[in-house]
Amino acid sequence: MTDASDALADALRRDAAALLQQYRSGAWVPCAEERDLAEDLARMQWNAHSLRANLREIPAAVRAGRLVDVLDPAVAVAEQAGAATADGTLLQLRRLVDALTAPLNVVGEGSTGVESGTGEAAAAGADS
Repeated sequence: MTDASDALADALRRDAAALLQQYRSGAWVPCAEERDLAEDLARMQWNAHSLRANLREIPAAVRAGRLVDVLDPAVAVAEQAGAATADGTLLQLRRLVDALTAPLNVVGEGSTGVESGTGEAAAAGADS
């Protein structure tokens, strides 16, 4: 990678990490369309061609959001895949996408705080 490519990859990795932190803290909440895009990205092979194809026709709500700010430059970084800096950046982007696609914990009245479908059977067995 060139110095310019390394600088782009480093900046993108920092931006993706910052967005992930903002998401985890609740300072940033992605719109439904951004979550849909993250779902699509979670199922694809991460390379320049796949990223470019997934970002080609995204909804206006995604274009107006913050997720695309870290995904658009990812295509250029993915073209340098195999270089340590590029691979580290793509890994950070995957962490962000993984967090956006993780099941949500919804805690309400009478809820145990356990994700739907993951602990209810065990909890029911403990009551027996």
